Amino acid sequence: MAYLISATHISIDTVSETQIRGWPDQAFDHFISHWERLARKVGGYPARGDIDALELGIELLPNIFLIDVVAKAFSSTPRFRFRLLGDAILQRERTRPGQYLDGLGSTNDLTAIREHYEDCLSGKVSLRRSNLGWEADDRRFMEYSTIVLPLSGDARSVDTLIGLVVYDI
Repeated sequence: MAYLISATHISIDTVSETQIRGWPDQAFDHFISHWERLARKVGGYPARGDIDALELGIELLPNIFLIDVVAKAFSSTPRFRFRLLGDAILQRERTRPGQYLDGLGSTNDLTAIREHYEDCLSGKVSLRRSNLGWEADDRRFMEYSTIVLPLSGDARSVDTLIGLVVYDI
């Protein structure tokens, strides 16, 4: 089941937009611009198959992730399953393709991640900043920023999220 939304556009909050425009390497700006070009081309949310890895850029690919939006029985709240995780993510985190977000544990950060994904379902996009302390003690101070954008098989209903994560080095 895909999650139908009333509009086929996104809105980025002003704080996130300012942070993205000021990002040193323009990774987030390039990621969003690529998504916007595809959205204009298809007249709505792009599909997973519309993403061209070469056009997106080899420098972003290790930090890209895809999340399936999965319906839960007897619930209007979706589950989020990690479909694809770039190499930079796999090297730093224990999350693996096929795992569900709600199966990773029960921490405040997972609640914030779920809310971030749910906001994206309604077209609200923001830059989320956190650290990997919830995952492993030795990564407590590894901070990162991430953004997710909606994808759709029919240009109107969200069935997948595409994200970019940038780790502080």
